[in-house]
Amino acid sequence: MLETDVIVVGAGPAGSMSAIQLRNYGLTVLVLEEHSTIGKPLHCSGLVTPRTLESAGLDHSLVLNEIKGAEIFVGDVKPLVLGNEVTRALVIDRVAFDKYLANQAVLNGAQLNLGHRVTHIENTPSGTTVVHANQKTFSSRILFGCDGWRSKVSSHLGNTKKDLIWCYGGEGVVPNHPKDTVRVYLDAEIAPNWFGWTIPIDNKRIRIGIGTTFGSPERKPIHLFNKLLKQYPTHFEGLNITSLSGGFIPLYTPQVIESRNSLLIGDAASHAKPTSGGGIYTALEGAKTAAKTAYQALSSTQAGSIQLNSYHSAWSKTLGKELVRGSELRKVFMDLQSNNQLPTVINTLSIKPLKKMVHNYGDIDYPSALVNPILRAASAMIGPALQLSKMSRASLPLKRFVSQLASQK
Repeated sequence: MLETDVIVVGAGPAGSMSAIQLRNYGLTVLVLEEHSTIGKPLHCSGLVTPRTLESAGLDHSLVLNEIKGAEIFVGDVKPLVLGNEVTRALVIDRVAFDKYLANQAVLNGAQLNLGHRVTHIENTPSGTTVVHANQKTFSSRILFGCDGWRSKVSSHLGNTKKDLIWCYGGEGVVPNHPKDTVRVYLDAEIAPNWFGWTIPIDNKRIRIGIGTTFGSPERKPIHLFNKLLKQYPTHFEGLNITSLSGGFIPLYTPQVIESRNSLLIGDAASHAKPTSGGGIYTALEGAKTAAKTAYQALSSTQAGSIQLNSYHSAWSKTLGKELVRGSELRKVFMDLQSNNQLPTVINTLSIKPLKKMVHNYGDIDYPSALVNPILRAASAMIGPALQLSKMSRASLPLKRFVSQLASQK
């Protein structure tokens, strides 16, 4: 049984970028991907920020559309309309994106085995990790778990608790959707604890979906999806759905992401952003941090004694801190939604000075960057909006979040 430096389980963005970076450090890499085709099945809206393409080392060749604005709907209030001439997000061909990264990993010298589903993992007394997949046995000094929300590697590390968003959606053709604007639906009755969305691919095609927290039988996304279509009939007049699928998003929750010889990256580490569910950027950046950790550990190791405990601290100092803040923001959002205070917030944010703040500081990857400017510039306006009474429950998570944000500065 030949031993490699690192076995990477999963060939999505996290796994492929890990392999690329590990090979850049000169390490031997084996990637095990359970599916026979890279990028499929597809369970992603494919909406990313421009910095995500930069992180991936990609140009705009896989970009299908540029997004410059958003319309946010909730209840009967006038929607919050955001946007200007600045490109805020990009709609990409996600399957081609995954294939590009996997191909780059192979060109860099990584070995890619498709159709290899990991069934068992064991640690040997000598310090190596043995992985069983497709009735074969592989051995490595370090194991990377990049195998999504149902991660076998994460289970091997003892993780059991996840905050899952259950999603349902797909693609369709609709005649009247703005080409450069996403639509977001925050109504509690159609997307409890989450939101619905439409994302234009071009002049006629859209990606459409709905999500909710997993575990409640009466909240099946397929039923919520139909509610969305019925509640906003003018938005979906003439809609022809061309594909539908379901999936899960593992929002950030604290996990064991490192052990003596294993690391978790991306969805396997529950590193999807708690405010948007996006996980590609965090996966790419996590892969870079993990690869550097592995290289440093293997370069300084003594007789098989590998130390990977710098990964968590390195991650916590970068995007990890933002994920913690995002988790607190999500609590604020859920309280506002459950207390039916989102319409008031939408009305408040429509005030010109506050809307300008959103334009100036809003960032899909770093949403907490918006909070302090909003509060500093408009505390007199936003205070009454969020604290409808002194006993308002919705104000408590906000106060807790702001206090935590200040303590981290």
